[in-house]
Amino acid sequence: MPLLLLLLLLPSPLHPHPICEVSKVASHLEVNCDKRNLTALPPDLPKDTTILHLSENLLYTFSLATLMPYTRLTQLNLDRCELTKLQVDGTLPVLGTLDLSHNQLQSLPLLGQTLPALTVLDVSFRRPRCLLVPCVVLANSKSST
Repeated sequence: MPLLLLLLLLPSPLHPHPICEVSKVASHLEVNCDKRNLTALPPDLPKDTTILHLSENLLYTFSLATLMPYTRLTQLNLDRCELTKLQVDGTLPVLGTLDLSHNQLQSLPLLGQTLPALTVLDVSFRRPRCLLVPCVVLANSKSST
C-alpha cells in the first residue's frame, strides 16, 4: 500500500506539469507565464486565452504572429522581457491592451492594421528613453510614456 501511494505522488509523463498557470477569472481565461525564463512562447497554451502574462522573461525579439491562434486574446503583458524588437507579422483583431513597459525597444512598428482594437499601449520606463513611434501607431491608443 505505501508503494502505491508513492507511485501516485510521482509526476506522470502522461500529465506533465504545465509551464504556465491557467485560471478562469469571470469569463476570461488568464494564463500566467511570468518569470519562467522563457525565450519563446510556450507551446500548447489554451487557444481560448484572453489574458496572457509573459512578463519578466528573456524574449528579446517577439513576433505577434505567434499569437494568431489565440483569437480571443484581449490583453498581452510583455513588460520586463528585455525586448529589443517587436515584429508585427500577424493580426490580433481583439487585442485591446499591450504592455511593453520596462523594455529596450528603440522603435515601434505601425500597429494599426495588426492591432485594430488596441486602446491601451504602455511603453513606459524603457531604455533608451527616446522611442521612435510612427504617428499612426497611437491613433486609437492611450499611451503611457
